[in-house]
This record gives sequence, C-alpha cells and structure tokens, in this order.
Amino acid sequence: MKLLQNLIFLFLLLFDLPSQAQTSLLHSNLDSVKSYENEVKLAIKRGNAAEIGNALRDLASLQADVGMFSNAIDNAHQAIDSYEKAGKHHKVIQPYFILAKVHSLMNDHAKAEMYIKKSLPIAWQAQDTTAIIHLLDGLSQMLEKQNKFAEAIVNQHQALDLAHKAGEPTYFLLNTLSSIYVDSGDFQKGLEFALKVQTQALELGDSSTLTLGVGNEAYAHARLGNFAAHEAAFKRLEALVKLAPDDLNLQRGLVHMKALVAEMRGNYKEAYQHFVRFHTLDSTASAEERAAQYANMEVAYQTHKKEQENERLNNKIFTQKLLFGFVAIVLSLGLVLLFVQRKRLKISNELLAVSAQLANEKLERTKQELSDFAQSLHEKVGIIEQLKDELATQKNIEEKGNLLSQMSKSIILTATQWGEFRTKFERVYPNFFPKLYQYIPQATESDLRFAALTKLNLSDIEIATVLGISSDSVVKTRYRLRKKVENNDVIELIRQF
Repeated sequence: MKLLQNLIFLFLLLFDLPSQAQTSLLHSNLDSVKSYENEVKLAIKRGNAAEIGNALRDLASLQADVGMFSNAIDNAHQAIDSYEKAGKHHKVIQPYFILAKVHSLMNDHAKAEMYIKKSLPIAWQAQDTTAIIHLLDGLSQMLEKQNKFAEAIVNQHQALDLAHKAGEPTYFLLNTLSSIYVDSGDFQKGLEFALKVQTQALELGDSSTLTLGVGNEAYAHARLGNFAAHEAAFKRLEALVKLAPDDLNLQRGLVHMKALVAEMRGNYKEAYQHFVRFHTLDSTASAEERAAQYANMEVAYQTHKKEQENERLNNKIFTQKLLFGFVAIVLSLGLVLLFVQRKRLKISNELLAVSAQLANEKLERTKQELSDFAQSLHEKVGIIEQLKDELATQKNIEEKGNLLSQMSKSIILTATQWGEFRTKFERVYPNFFPKLYQYIPQATESDLRFAALTKLNLSDIEIATVLGISSDSVVKTRYRLRKKVENNDVIELIRQF
C-alpha cells in the first residue's frame, strides 16, 4: 500500500495535477536538499541497501522539484541500483517515475516514455492493478505530448478497461482520454469524454477534475463551431477558476482560450488588442548603437566583396596593357577593350555606392524599428500600471473582473509573437542563441525567452510584465539556469554573449 501511495504521489508531480504536496515541494529550498543529502550519508553508514535506496529516491525527488535535474537523474539511478542490490525489485518503479518526471520537465518526452515503459513490466509482474492503471495513464500523456495520438488512445482504453474490471476510479483516465482526442483533432470524441469526466467529478466532489473537464468541453465546442455552447461552458469554467485564484496555470489557460477562440471567430483585433510587440530594449541609444554595428559589418562585407571584384578587373586591364606593347596589330582592339573595362569599373563603383546606400537605409529602418520596440514596452508597462492602479481603487466586483481581464490580455506572449521577437532579436545578436546552446544544450523555450530579455537589460519586473508571469517565476527561471550552467553569475554570463 505504501508503494502505491508513493507511486500516485509521484504521478501527481509528474503530470502536473493539482496537489498540496506538489505545491509544497515546489517551494523547497537548498537547506532541504542538504538535509536529504545528510539522510543519504547516514543510510550509507548504516549499510542497508534498501534504506540507501529510499534516501536516494527522496533526495532525487526533491532535487527534481527545485530544478537540480542532473543531480536528480544521478541519484535516481543510484536508488535503482540500491533497490536491485537489496532485492526490492518492485520499488524501482518510484525512481523510474522520478526519471520520467525530470525528462518530461526537460521536454524530453521520449525518454520519459522510455522510463515509464521500464516500470510497466515490474507492475505487471507484481500484479499491482492500480499501479498499472496509473502507469498506463502516464504513458498515454507522454505519447500525447509526442503527437503519437493513435498509440495513446489504444493505451488509454486499455487503462480504462482495467479500471472498470478492478472497480477503480476512472475520472482521471477519462480526462486524459478527452484531452488526447481534442489534441488529435477528434473534437466530437473529446467532447463526449469531457462530459463523462464532469459527471464523475460532480459525484466525487472533485472541483479540480471538474474544471479540467469543463475546459475540454468549452474548447471542443469552439473547435466544432458551437459557439453558443462554448460560451455557456466558458462561463462555468470562469466560475470554477475563481475558486482557485492562486492557480496561475488555470488563470493562464483561461485567458489563452479566450485568445484562441476570438481568433477562431475572426475577432483578431479583440484577441490581440492588448498585445504589444515584444522586441524591446533598455534604451533607444543602445539599440541604435548595436544596430549600427550590425549594419557596418554588412557594409564592410559588401565593400570587401566589391574591392575584390575591382582588383580582378584592374589585373585584367594591366594584362591587356602588356599585350598592347607586344601586339601592335591589336592596338585598336586593345584600346576598345580598355575603354570597356574602365566603363565596367565605373559601373562597379556605382553599384558599390548603391549597395552602401541601401545598407545605410537598412540601418535607418533598423534604428526606427528598435525605437518602436522600446516605445511599445513603455506603453505596455504604462497600461499595466494604470490598470493596477485602477484595480487597487476599484470596489465594484464586476469592474474588478473587467480590469483583471484587461491585465491578463496585456501580458500574453503567443508563439507567433515570440517567433517575430526572436527573428528580429537574432538580426541584432546573430550569435546569441548558438552561444547559449553551447552552455545549455537542452535549453527550453522558457530559458530562451528569459535569456533574450536579460540580454536586453530588462529588470525582473519588466521581464515578468512582458512574459506574463510573476516576479517569483522570473527568479526561479534564473535559479534554474544558474544550475544548468553551474555559474553563480549567470546574468553576467548571458550579457557577454
């Protein structure tokens, strides 16, 4: 029973289901890590392999929660070895789950899938039906994240069949299946299972699962074009989200759905009215200076290229002049050729001047563009601060809701806008991301965004405003990056790229 409890606990952590334990672990600090490290040392002194495995497993789990992924992976593998030495083969399921969790957080879903598949034979051998059901559910979610929808659906139906036969709860299995169908594009099936999820969640009084079910229902209705049904479901979803005001994931998901649905309905202006361009700089002057360096490099390259062409032309003219001294009969022809070559040289020089002019014009456009980006940031921050001030003085609940909605729409960073930001950023810093990947080969999209905005000398508050996250989240991202590069001054490192 204890094994099963630990398995379910790790499952909740791995697949981001709401739990009080998960929230607690996310706030663990280095002191807690050191405490667990001491437990490992004590277990090693006592020499009990099973006890060592337990201590390493707990340490690996905590390290995974605080972003120490490399340490968590090492300790999880050592825990597996200890359990094998102690003959506790069934207990390796837990460290395998930790490995799957870490690789999922690192967006390596293929490896997460591999470790879950390693756990399944052990659970089958132990005839632990409950563990098998949760493992199959976790495997389906990893397959879904890799767009292996057909395999995920077959796998999840197998989990449902086992749960029905064993009399186990199925609401979380139905929710996963609904999500897979929606992501695969079978919105009708996704809607069907979303309604089943809500029925069971209401019977069990599980508001968290109910919220997920209603969310899938609302999105499926929108994708099917049933906008009246979508709006009704969305109102219920808003009411449920209000019951969990501290759950940022739910808040973001709600606003994200608003934007997606507005775009589906062709209300592009409404969906993006509070979005601003994300190409921002600390100051206009520094932006112009960096843009000038980039443009000057381009002009220098074009000038060098034209100089080489001119040198080749001049060498050809020199060769022809030598021929004129030896071949008098072709003097007239030689003079004509010389004239032609000089004419070509003149044209070449004119082309060089035009190229330089175009480069200068491009430089001016870049300066103006970067100036606009800086201005957009100031306007964005001003709008958000104004909304915050209005919110602080507003007593009307409905008006507060409107202001919160406006603030949420002001701080959403879509994939399209991140793509535009990254394209323009790389024009100014063409070597930045390649250097970052040298230090952090497995850098996530979140890491890239934080690093790019840090390079532009934005403060924590400005980064949080642009990305639509809390200042605490910015601090955690910096902490995670520092661990990945093993450099305490990761900010200074980034600014040197």
